[in-house]
Amino acid sequence: TVLSSIDAGKLPAPSEEVKKAGIAELRALRAYYYWLICDNFGDAPLLTAPTLDLPVSSTRREIYNFIVSELKEVNPSLSEVQGGVMYGRMNKWAGKTLLANVYLNATVYVGEPHWDDCIAQCDEIINSGKCNLSPNYRDNFRALGTESSKEILLTSPFDRTLAGGN
Repeated sequence: TVLSSIDAGKLPAPSEEVKKAGIAELRALRAYYYWLICDNFGDAPLLTAPTLDLPVSSTRREIYNFIVSELKEVNPSLSEVQGGVMYGRMNKWAGKTLLANVYLNATVYVGEPHWDDCIAQCDEIINSGKCNLSPNYRDNFRALGTESSKEILLTSPFDRTLAGGN
């Protein structure tokens, strides 16, 4: 619905560049949520636009193909910034990690191995120099200071005071 509203001009953006980046980020997040569906359930409805019609089920292969296609298309438009302003947001490295994970599990999802594709995504992440393992394993689980982590690629920020919940 949000993507359709942006496309229809109902949600204006300050510039075309910001609009393009926002759309890429939303599409990558949509691919992430479809990956969760694909991984946990297999076949499910695949919706890319709002509808009042009862959705029909898509095969796990169709969902897999959609995820791969979306990520390959939007990853070049995602921010390369790691941490800071991109903390809790989908950046290029989170998108590539998701794509690597999808390729890693392709044998389960569609019966075809995609090991070389997985390795290629991982190599790009490693060779970028933007991501790295934290020197101390516990650093990733601190309450404060993870915003600049080179290891945390996508997270859901939580603030006990400003954003309570689970």
